[in-house]
Amino acid sequence: MVTLLFKEDISKNKELIEQTILDGGIIIYPTDTLYGIGGRGDSDEVVKKIYELKKRDENKPLSIIVPDFNFIFNTFKINDTIEKNIRKYLPGAYTILLEVNEDNNSKNNNLSPLLKSKENKIGVRICDHYIQDIVFSLKIPLIATSANISGQTSPSEFEDLEVELLKKVDLVIIDDTQVSGTGSKIFEFSENNTINYIRK
Repeated sequence: MVTLLFKEDISKNKELIEQTILDGGIIIYPTDTLYGIGGRGDSDEVVKKIYELKKRDENKPLSIIVPDFNFIFNTFKINDTIEKNIRKYLPGAYTILLEVNEDNNSKNNNLSPLLKSKENKIGVRICDHYIQDIVFSLKIPLIATSANISGQTSPSEFEDLEVELLKKVDLVIIDDTQVSGTGSKIFEFSENNTINYIRK
């Protein structure tokens, strides 16, 4: 049975939300942009399940919400200019494509390799939303992709969520109050550290 939580239920059920994620459960949750569907980003099994639920092409990478800046700096290839820009845009309604640092395998134990693109990049977010507090507490990345069947409208309200998905997840957080209805802007850094927008 799916657990439904409303905004007023969040604080008293934070441990339930966190434990659901830790146990490999799939949740639908609001962000500062759209409703997302996700689970722990260090689990191959969870990544595969989300691709299956969304009927998404596995060649289309999934993004993640990361716990904090330290996670970014310890996991991805970052120079001083990139760090400055990351701190400028995050937290906020941005997804930044960053290259995973393969120089030290220990830094990547908390990422499923199934999240990486062919270019060894992953879309990274730090949200301006209370869901960020949960990710910070967990200290593991939360998969962040729109809570829809691929090709369908990305949901900005609970009523937009498809029944087919709602029946197959473990927990749903219902709160339309901070969802802007506009997807995050996506960009990456070029070789000379300038910003290249993928989606404005």
